[in-house]
Amino acid sequence: MTVVFYGEVMRRERLNFIDQQVRETASALLGSELNEQKPINLREADDIISDELGESRIGKFFLIRNEKNEVVFKSSSASLLNHGDFPQSPQWITETTEDKFVRILNLQLPRVPNRTLQVGVILDRQLVDPGLLP
Repeated sequence: MTVVFYGEVMRRERLNFIDQQVRETASALLGSELNEQKPINLREADDIISDELGESRIGKFFLIRNEKNEVVFKSSSASLLNHGDFPQSPQWITETTEDKFVRILNLQLPRVPNRTLQVGVILDRQLVDPGLLP
C-alpha cells in the first residue's frame, strides 16, 4: 500500500512540475511578438519561439489553431505528433500512448481573435509514470 501511495504522490509531483514548465513557456510566448495581430509567417514564428525560449523549447511543441480547429502554425517538433486530434478545450489535455506522455495547455491568444495557442510537452511515459509495481 505504501508503494502505491508513494507512486501516486511522485506522479502528481512530476505532473505539477511539467505543468509549471508548460505554463512558463506559454507565458513567454504570450508576451512575445507571436501574440501580435499582424500576419506572421511560419519561419518568423519559429524564430520568435527560438528567441524567446532558447534551450527551454527542447521537448516542447507549439500549435496555433483558428476557430475551425485548423492548424495555422506548428513548430517543427509538432510534426512528430498526430496533432489533428487535439481539441481546443478543455484548458489542459493529457494524451498517453504505450511509450509517450503528452501534456497540452490551450490558451486563447488575447490580441488575435479566434486563435488558440497550444503549448505542449512530449515525454517518455516512464518519466511520468514509472510503474513501481510489476
